[in-house]
Amino acid sequence: MTPSQIIQFQALKLKATIDGHHPQIIDSLLNDPDNKESFKKDFRNVCALITQGQFEQLENLCTLLDLSKREVISMALGEFIPMAHAIVNGVNPFEAKDAAAAQESK
Repeated sequence: MTPSQIIQFQALKLKATIDGHHPQIIDSLLNDPDNKESFKKDFRNVCALITQGQFEQLENLCTLLDLSKREVISMALGEFIPMAHAIVNGVNPFEAKDAAAAQESK
């Protein structure tokens, strides 16, 4: 690693600590059987069948980057959900229905 890369790496580690990014703590709490019931009200399990190739890539990247599958899925959903909302709002699929309802109320 170059000195610049080392400084960037250390700065990102510090940023993660300051931002409260402690995924290993969350994973250990979720995996503790004593906590299962208390977390059921705040967390939901998302299961999906994926291809063998996707699974292998996920496993390899999780190992390489020291991330849990939960972290990867949370990051993916964190990007997907706002993007999907923005697109749906831009397309406005209910435009005709809203216009018809407005006409009926006149």
